[in-house]
Amino acid sequence: MRIFRWLFWLLLIGTVGWLGATVKVGRRTLWGHLRAIAGTREAQELADDTRHEAQQLAERLKRLMADGGAPSEQITDEDRAGLRRLVKERTQAVEKLK
Repeated sequence: MRIFRWLFWLLLIGTVGWLGATVKVGRRTLWGHLRAIAGTREAQELADDTRHEAQQLAERLKRLMADGGAPSEQITDEDRAGLRRLVKERTQAVEKLK
């Protein structure tokens, strides 16, 4: 059954790709329209801004990993006690439902 689903999706994707590359929609094919849109100044700005943000994120992650990957805030004993209390309450509530 899985092979039929895989073949169906493969056929569907292939058909859409073939139609997008060969059938004209106006003066261009779908592929031609997408290439024209990607070549606009706005699309280039979007790509550049996205690349810049991704580089900044990568740098922050590298710094975090260099620091041992420790979170910036520490878990206090009060936080642990509150979590234990919450787990105990929820466990007791589940046991009552059984």
